[in-house]
Formats: sequence, structure tokens, C-alpha cells
Amino acid sequence: MDNSVSIIYTMFIALSFMGKLPKYIVESIHQIRCFYQDSVYLITNDLASPYINDIAKYSVNIVDYNDVLSQEFNDIITKTYHRFCIIPGLVGREELFIRSFERFFVLQNLMKIKDLTDCLYLELDNLIYDDPYKWLPEFQKYEMCYMFDHYQRCSGGLSYIRTADSLTGFLKLSLDYIQTSNDMYLNEMTCLFVYYESVQAENKVQILPSYWTEFTVPQIATENFHIYNSLFDPLGIGCNLLGLDPFHTGGNIVKGSHNPWGLINYTKNQFEWKTDEEGRRRPYILYGDQWILVNNLHVHSKDLLGGLSRPLEEILVKECNNESEQEPLEEILDQECKRDIKVIIGILAIGFRHIHYTKNLLNKIIQEINDKSQIQILVLTDEPSQFEPNEHVTHILYDKSRFSYHDKLIIFKEGFKLADTVLLLDADQAVRPVHFLNTITQLADIEPGLYPAFCWRHPADCSVENFLEGRVGRVPYGQEYRQFCEESGIILENMVHIQESFLLIKKTENIQTFIDCWELLAEFCNEKDRERNQHILGYGEGYSIGIAAANAGINIMLDDPLVHKMIHSFQHFAWEPEYTA
Repeated sequence: MDNSVSIIYTMFIALSFMGKLPKYIVESIHQIRCFYQDSVYLITNDLASPYINDIAKYSVNIVDYNDVLSQEFNDIITKTYHRFCIIPGLVGREELFIRSFERFFVLQNLMKIKDLTDCLYLELDNLIYDDPYKWLPEFQKYEMCYMFDHYQRCSGGLSYIRTADSLTGFLKLSLDYIQTSNDMYLNEMTCLFVYYESVQAENKVQILPSYWTEFTVPQIATENFHIYNSLFDPLGIGCNLLGLDPFHTGGNIVKGSHNPWGLINYTKNQFEWKTDEEGRRRPYILYGDQWILVNNLHVHSKDLLGGLSRPLEEILVKECNNESEQEPLEEILDQECKRDIKVIIGILAIGFRHIHYTKNLLNKIIQEINDKSQIQILVLTDEPSQFEPNEHVTHILYDKSRFSYHDKLIIFKEGFKLADTVLLLDADQAVRPVHFLNTITQLADIEPGLYPAFCWRHPADCSVENFLEGRVGRVPYGQEYRQFCEESGIILENMVHIQESFLLIKKTENIQTFIDCWELLAEFCNEKDRERNQHILGYGEGYSIGIAAANAGINIMLDDPLVHKMIHSFQHFAWEPEYTA
């Protein structure tokens, strides 16, 4: 699969369940955290469930169903309830056929309210076995992605939705179907198939591969296998490996079963559980003489424990403390790197997306700078093994499971041990064809101070003034921040919001004061974000950087011609998304 793509946005995973939350919600979330560390949302009306506390350690955003319900959907269901099959024996899931439709309506409202894009939507009984960011470059070429199940039916057990608007056509079709169809069992799977056919000419929906090319399997299920070289499970593989729902088998879990409602029979295939380099169990299917990954299992039996990649006892998302646990950099660097270094370049590569970006950026920087003898690049990453050894690159292990943007400070704390000039770069940018990277060591001769990409000043929406008045929605605790600063003796007058995508600091005699102030503010901000149940902490770190610099008496420099050229040597994807890697 080709991972080169214009820009990859931050994706999120969503789940929804209306009714009494089942115990396996914990196992479902646990499995997600084996492979994915960004935002997870759970929409539910069972806010009093004891399992809410159990999943809190996994840092999940709990969304009250009442905040995202669709009144239009509810009004139509009130009129058409008699048309649906209600199953009393499915305790807690009696209205399965209704809720299977509703989940797409509440998701659209969530995406609108939170301004979210790029959703991987999972039914609770689905387990994933790879980092979904690996699929995202291909997903983003379409409005929706889901799987084929049987003739005239598709599975949305694992599905991708690009934007809230991507759902509009499907939701309209669903409401029409609910009100007019003569089907005995109204179901969203039929609607998914009909919608796919209705927009096929517009190429809006991709059907994820659930098998490779074979004459017994319809082309719709196999045509994209060459893209992923792996399979997605609509249900049949999960039935085979982990069994059918005991509701259908006399109360017993029967493994090795064919999904009686699905077309593809996987009982004839060979499967094997393999353990990866991180100790995670993953299912593979034999294709010719090659074992290929099964990206997810749809666990019809609800015995998710049997499919977990790591034991449930392993808590994969731990609370961050505010002290870096990094080893001293002198112990990480080998002797060859301890040369006369003038400039440190630092990049954060946390998670698959930013590792992908960092590799591209690193390669270009190393390629374009002729004399690298006086520079060293520090990469703070949770996956050092993803990078090739290079004498000019040092990898610092990032082992906190909940990332904070304030951890950019680690680059400066470690970088200043080696040089007086440290440049922090966002990973999601590229070197322009015309650049000034070969003047980078001259940055060691500039005046001491802080050199940002630019500053946000009032009346910009994200100005310090608006932040401190509580008017910045992304960082809503500004008034509490002001109070904390006042109580801590931190000055707030005439402050600016730093844009830190390019942040160069030439060491001053007060650099420790700057670091201490930033750390104090970071501790407060991280705690506020934990209280808001944010998975990623430290949004708006530019406020704290600007305030820390001012309180340390460090000048903020915006007009240095050499730095200006260096800033414009990089093309940031957030500002210029038309860039093609």
C-alpha cells in the first residue's frame, strides 16, 4: 500500500452503544490501545455503567448520547417501530436492528459538534490488529470505506467516514429505506450496499478486501486486495476463530463455524496466531505460501478475551507524570556524536503518522545539508526501531503513553546539553526546493533569544487575551490558567502566543528560568486536560512558551533575516496542504 499522501489529518476512533453497556466494552477498548494511541470516543446513554470507570485508564472520551442524538431519526423510528424486528432473547441488544442505523446518525452529530474528521468507526465486538494510521492514506481517497458481506449486503463493523458530510447521502437513503422498504428485516447492511451501488460512479465508497481474487468470491470483495495485501473481516473470520454468538448455538460458543449469514466461507482456510516484535498476538491467514495479516476480527461470540493481543491486565495507557523519564542524553549518544556541535535540530515522532513524516523530513535534511559535522538531530520517538542508524541522528525513547505537546520541552532540555542553539521542527513539513539549510550552522552566531515561526497577536481568535478570558474553545481553561499564574507569581502582561511549528532558541543566561516556568505551566495544563479526559494533552502550548520566555526575560525575535530564510526553507502542511510528498 502506498503511504505517500498530501497530508494526513489526525484520525479518531469512535464506538457507540445505546442501552446497558456490555462487559466486553473494556476488552474492545483495551485492544484498540494495543495499536492506537490517539483519540477514542464512546457514545453511550449508560453513563452510570460500572465499566465507565474500568475504561477510564484507557483515556476514552465519553459522549452522552443525549448530546448527539438525532431528533429526526427518533421521530421517524417512533412512527416505524412496528416495522423492525425486536429480539427479546438478545438481552441488552433487543433493538439491534434500530441501533445499527442510529449509530451513524449520532456519529454525524458528534463529528459536527467536535469538528472531527477521519473516523474509524467500530462496532463494540470488533478487535483491530494494526495501527489504523497505516490504512488512512488509502481511506482518505474516499468518503466512506466498509466491507462486503453477502449479495446485496455490506458490513460496517469496521468502517471509515471522512467527514460529517460524508454521511449525509447514506443517512438520507437510510431514512427513505426505513419508511418505504418492504424487507422483512430492516437492516443497515442492505442500506450500505445500496448506497455503495448508488455512488459507485462517483467513487465515493471503497469496499475493503475480505478475500483475495478467487472465482468463487465476488469481485467486489477482492478488488482492493492488492492495495492492502491484508484482509478485513466482515464477520466470517471472527466466527471461525472465536465462535458464533451462544444465542444461536444453544448457549455454547462453537468455534470453527461458518458465518451462516455471510457469503465467504473461511473454515476452509488456514489461520495462525503470530506474536510481533512488541509481544502482541495477531491473526494471520495463509495465502498461497504467504501468511498475511487479518486487520480485524468481528467477534460474533462476544468472547473478545480470546482475541486480545495482550492480556487484559496490561494497562497500556498510563498517567503521564510531569518529570521526563529519559536517560541522560550523554548516555544515549555514542562518542562519535560528541563532536563540536553548533546546532541541534529536534523533531517529535510520536505515533505512526509522525514517524512517517519524520522519516521523510530527516532524509531530506540530511540529503540537503552539505556539511553535517556541526549539527546533530534529536528525534524523540516512541518507536526508535523504525529509524535507520545514522551518526547525525540520535533517537530518544519517549515512553509516556499519553502524549503532551508540552513534551517538546524535552528537546530543549536535552539539546542544550550539547549546544547553545536548538531548533525544534514540527514533523509535518517538508524542505522546499529552494532552501537555505546550508547556512544552518550560522544560527549559532545569532543573538540569544527565542525565534518562533510567528506570533498570534490580539485580536486573533487564539490570542493570549482571548485565551485568558476563556474564549478559546480548544483550550477552554484560560481563566483558571490566569488564576494559577497570579497565584504562582507569573507575569501575564503584554504576552504573545507563540507559533511553535518552527521554534529556535539561542541559549541565554536565564534559560533555566524559562525551562522551570514552562514546566510549571505544563504541569497545570496537563492536569486540566486530564480532567477533561483528553487523550492528547497540552493543546495551546504556545501560550505557555511565550509566557515562560517573557518571565525569564528572553527576547522574542521576529526580524532576523537569517532565521527568516530558515523559516521559509520549510513548507508546513497545516498552512500549505496542497503540498504533495
